[in-house]
Amino acid sequence: MANRFWVGGSGTWDGSSTTHWSATTGGTAGASAPTSADSATFDSNSGTSATVTVAATATSSTTTVNKSDITLTLSGNTTLAVTSVTLTNGTINLSGNTLTTPTFITATGTKTLTFNGGTLVCTAATTTAFNNAAPTNFTVTSGSSVGKISMNAATAKTFVGGGTSFPCILSNDGAGTLTITGANTFAAIANGVQPTAFIFPASTTTTLTTSFSITGTSGNLVTLNSSTAGTQATISLTGGATSNYLSVQDIAFAPLPTSNGTTPYVWFLNTNSTNVSNVTGALFTAPGTVAYLLTSGTSWTVPTNFNPWNNTIHLIGAGGAGGAGSTTPRKGGSGGGGGGYTKVTNFFSTAGSSVTYAIGAGGSGSAGGSTTWASGAYTAGGGGLGTVGSTGGTGGTGGTYNGGAGGSGVTQGATTYGAAGAGGGGAAGPNGAGGAGGSVSAQTFTYQAGSGGGGNGGGSAGSSSIATPNGGNNSLGSGGGLYVGGAGSLGGGGGGGYSTSSTTITAGGAGSQGIDILNTIGSGGGPGGNGSQVTGTAPKAGIAGSGGSGQVVNSTGTAGAAGGAGGSGLIVITYIPATSGMFLLF
Repeated sequence: MANRFWVGGSGTWDGSSTTHWSATTGGTAGASAPTSADSATFDSNSGTSATVTVAATATSSTTTVNKSDITLTLSGNTTLAVTSVTLTNGTINLSGNTLTTPTFITATGTKTLTFNGGTLVCTAATTTAFNNAAPTNFTVTSGSSVGKISMNAATAKTFVGGGTSFPCILSNDGAGTLTITGANTFAAIANGVQPTAFIFPASTTTTLTTSFSITGTSGNLVTLNSSTAGTQATISLTGGATSNYLSVQDIAFAPLPTSNGTTPYVWFLNTNSTNVSNVTGALFTAPGTVAYLLTSGTSWTVPTNFNPWNNTIHLIGAGGAGGAGSTTPRKGGSGGGGGGYTKVTNFFSTAGSSVTYAIGAGGSGSAGGSTTWASGAYTAGGGGLGTVGSTGGTGGTGGTYNGGAGGSGVTQGATTYGAAGAGGGGAAGPNGAGGAGGSVSAQTFTYQAGSGGGGNGGGSAGSSSIATPNGGNNSLGSGGGLYVGGAGSLGGGGGGGYSTSSTTITAGGAGSQGIDILNTIGSGGGPGGNGSQVTGTAPKAGIAGSGGSGQVVNSTGTAGAAGGAGGSGLIVITYIPATSGMFLLF
C-alpha cells in the first residue's frame, strides 16, 4: 500500500493523471495516481480554496478529506474507496452522482456533505457502515435536489447518525437489518428490498420531514423494532403516512391522536401489517376509517365529516385498585376489578355539536371510575376496590360486557407464613367479558407465589396455581404472561411473581393492552400479583381499564404499602366519513 497526497490546488482526480499526487504531504507532484490499494489524502498542503473534480475512474483504499477550504465534486459515479471515506474538514459534493464506499466516517472538524440529487452507498455489513463519529460541525445539505444514503449490505449494518439532520432519504437496500442510532432527522426513510428490517433507537425520536416510504409486499413483510425490547422508539412525521405489509413492535408513531379528541389518528399501516405488540399512534386499517382516542377532556366537538349512520363508540371503564396487605393477621391484598365495556353503534349527532363525556379514573386506593358518553346516556362502569385478605374487587358493569373480578386475597393462619398478592381483573372489551384475576389460597408455606392477572375482554382468568400462576390469555387464547413475573402481551394478563426462598423472589408481571379495536387498541389484561417476599416493589398497576394487583406481607411480617392502582378508562370513536351532501338527504 502506498500513500498519496493531493498537492497543487484545483484539478481533476482520475485513475491515471500524476499532476496532483505526491508521495508525501506537500511534496513534489508526479507520483502515480492512487489505486484501490493506496490511501488518498487531502490535507493542509493540498492548496488554497481548491476544487477537486472527481472522475468516475478515481479510486483508493481509503480517502481522507481534511482541509476546510477544499471541495471534492464528483463528475461521475465512482467507488471512491474500497475500505473507507473519512470526512474531517472540507466538503464532498456528490453533484448528482453516486459515491460508493464500504464505510463513511466523520472525524473532528468542520465538514459538509452535499447531495445535489446524488447517492452515497455504504456497502459494509458492520456496526459502523455509516459512522457519524464526530457530529459537531457536520452539515448535510440537499443542494439542488434531495439525495439518498443507501445501506445495501445483505447482512446486518448500522447507521450511526449522531443526532444530525440529514435532508436526504435513508434507504435500507439490502436484506440485512439496518440499525439506526441517534436522534436524527431525515427527509424520508425507505427500503429498496423486501423482506428486510429496521431497528430504531429506543426512547428516541427519529424525525421525518417529507415522507415515510417503508413498505413490504405480500409474504415479504418489513420489520420495524425498537433497539430495546419493551421500550418504544418513536417515528415522527407531521401529517402521518400510509404503509402496508409491515411487522411492528415497540414503536410509537407520532403525532399521536390528541388525548382530548381534537385530532384523529393520521398513521395507517393497513390490515396486511402485523401489530406484534406495544405499538401506539398508528391504525392497522386502510385509510378511510377515522378514529379518535379519548383519554382526557370532557367535551368532544363532532367533526364535519362525522357519519351518524356508520360509527361505533367504544367505552371502557377504569380498573379498581388492588387491596392492601395486613400484618395482624397476615393478609395479602386481593386484585382490583376490571372496568366494563359498552359499545354504542351509530350514535346520532350533527357536525359542530358537542358531546359531553367522562373518562373513568383508575382507582388509587379506591374503585375505578365510570366512563360515560353523551352526558351519561351510555356508561361503562369502573371495577371495584380489592379487599384485604378476602374477595377481589368486582368487575365493572358494562352495557355490553362486564369487567373481570379481581383475584381473592388470602389470610394466613401461621405467623411465619407470607401472603402474596392476587392478580387484577381484566377489563372487558369488544370480544367479551374481562378475565378474572387469579386468587391466592392459604398455604402451609413460608413463601408464597402471587397469582396471575386476568386476560382482557373475551380472555381467560389468571391462574391461581401455586406452582405456575400464569396470566390469563386474551380472546385469541394467547398473550398470558408466564409465572415468575412474565409480562402479558396483546391483552394478556401478567404472570404471578414467585417466592421460593427469602432471596429467590420475583415481582408480578405487567398486564398488557389488547388490539381488539381496529387491530390497534383495546382493553387491558390485569397484572400479576407479587410473590410474598416482594415488599420493596410496588404491586403492578392496571392498564386500559384493568384492575391493579394486590399487596403482600412477607414471612417476617413486613407489609407493603397500598395495592396497585387501576388502569384508567378510555373512549375510542370510529366511523367511515359521511359523503358530501349526506345530511341534505334526511
